[in-house]
Amino acid sequence: MLLEPKVLYAARQDMDKMFARYAMVPDSMLLEQAKEKVRSDDVRNALVIYSIVVNRHDKEGASKEERKYLARALNNLGYIYFYHYYDYQKAYLYLDKARKVTESDRLQGTQAYVYLNLGNLYSTLSDSQGRDKYFSEKPLQCYIIAFDAACKAKEWNILQVIYNNLLGNAYDHHQLSRISKERRLFDRLHFPKNTPLVEHNDLYERMISLIEAGHYREALSLANLALESVDTKETPERYRYSILSLQADIYEKLKDKEGLDATHHKMIQLLDKYDIKDLKVAFFCRMSTFY
Repeated sequence: MLLEPKVLYAARQDMDKMFARYAMVPDSMLLEQAKEKVRSDDVRNALVIYSIVVNRHDKEGASKEERKYLARALNNLGYIYFYHYYDYQKAYLYLDKARKVTESDRLQGTQAYVYLNLGNLYSTLSDSQGRDKYFSEKPLQCYIIAFDAACKAKEWNILQVIYNNLLGNAYDHHQLSRISKERRLFDRLHFPKNTPLVEHNDLYERMISLIEAGHYREALSLANLALESVDTKETPERYRYSILSLQADIYEKLKDKEGLDATHHKMIQLLDKYDIKDLKVAFFCRMSTFY
């Protein structure tokens, strides 16, 4: 269906008003406002705000401070196109551009976020491409770079998110030996009080270590504690899904069909409730392999 000229004109006027409203607002305030709009699911306005920041500073002669805002805005545009629009091509273009800015300007704090999002993007592509060798290698490489950048920048909150993804990806692809250095380092770190996911990641790590050692029942006994320990406001359902996925693996190793069926049911219920499309791809790939 084609829109009438008057509808297109009205939409263009609305967009012009939005740009005019935000034109004089400082970068720091714009990024904060955009973050709130993403949290309230107003991603259309968030896209406009991040685009304004990019348009301001995507030019030669921008200062290092301006390029810092540019990198953050590009990263967040990539995040929105990935998680909200499932437009992986646009997501990659923005994230790759953000990566180049963070590397040329040594913006390690932002670099941690960018490589985390790139790792997640490659992980999703790996699921949808039938575990293609190229895509299956890329997520772990990105998560390791993100982990290193977050440690150097002392970005403890995002480090918890990165470590969860790093550990889960290495476990899923039987690559835990490749992250032994990162696991030892993470175990030695001390995090500020009230850092989200500290207890959860400790339980997640313990479950995986017990599975490695063949202590399946002991690992299973920690599952409910791990589910209850998710204390982040940012997509907590994804962390619960990871624990359920681990729980399903344990039931499969124990050849416990009843427990496995019940866990698979919980997994699809959670995915349907929150409509997590990328994890639905992973889940049904998992089920096809299982059957």
